[in-house]
Amino acid sequence: MSYNLILQSSMDMFLGEESSPEPLDTILMAAFEFELHQVIKECSVALSNWWFVAHLTDLLDHCKLLQSHNLYFGSNMREFLLLEYASGLFSHHSLWQLGVDYFDHCPEYGRVYLELHIERIPLNTEQKALKVLRICEQRQMHEQVRSICKIMAMKALRNNRLGSALSWSIRAKDAAFATLISDRFLKDYCERGRFSDLDLIDNLGPSMLLSDRLTFLGKYREFHRLYGEKRFSEAARLLLMLMTAHIAPCSFWMTLLTDALPLLEQKEVIFSAEQTYELMQCLEDLTAGKLDKQKLQDDDVETMKVEMLRLALARNLARVIVKEGTLEGS
Repeated sequence: MSYNLILQSSMDMFLGEESSPEPLDTILMAAFEFELHQVIKECSVALSNWWFVAHLTDLLDHCKLLQSHNLYFGSNMREFLLLEYASGLFSHHSLWQLGVDYFDHCPEYGRVYLELHIERIPLNTEQKALKVLRICEQRQMHEQVRSICKIMAMKALRNNRLGSALSWSIRAKDAAFATLISDRFLKDYCERGRFSDLDLIDNLGPSMLLSDRLTFLGKYREFHRLYGEKRFSEAARLLLMLMTAHIAPCSFWMTLLTDALPLLEQKEVIFSAEQTYELMQCLEDLTAGKLDKQKLQDDDVETMKVEMLRLALARNLARVIVKEGTLEGS
């Protein structure tokens, strides 16, 4: 009697004439007959998830016991089952990170599946966003990195967390968004008279070159730091550079000129004659209709600032001329 007949006879005796085999019985029969593809098929139908099928197929493939054949879309059976199992893991709030490792071991379609699933992960917290970001950076998934950073920057901006928004926009290398947030920082400074998130602004480093406005923000903060350290000559040169290099927004020129007032009123002459003339030219550009003439006419406070600046500049120029003349005479 053949092995198959013995197996069938045993099943008939165990089940009886009227009972049909359970799914596990069918799986065991296929296993006894060493019909590996049938075992995989029956397990796929009977079991509630892909864990057993995926790992069994992976083991059989590594043991060279599974004849590899491509499915209709190009992947082999091992990879197909691993992809299905990993996709299921991504639907779980805490097991999705395991799914990343499974996708990594699928050479044909693993990266494509990972890119699709990674974009669907809800970024509920910054900690989770950083985890996803680290996964993408390790795999050089540049588009996904930029997308995650932009999403987090927008969330932070909506919650008025400017420091976090700027940090994410820098990571995304998004110049337009960095400019927008820099403008918000400057607006916030004008309203409150001080900067928020000083640690971030003080440590921008080369990142400030991402956009002109971000460069201005970093340099303007540097001006305040120099002034606070009483390094007045360096602060004056930097302030003048910010105006003459035309990286400062036009709406901020009056603020910069007003910042020059304390330097103009120092006991020691800070601005040279040439620098004073440049400041005068900037003030004339502001008041002669090139920038915001109508606003100046309608705002008494702005008009008073202009008069104070003209007086301070004229007085400083006189002091410089006297000082330089004295030096030449001696």
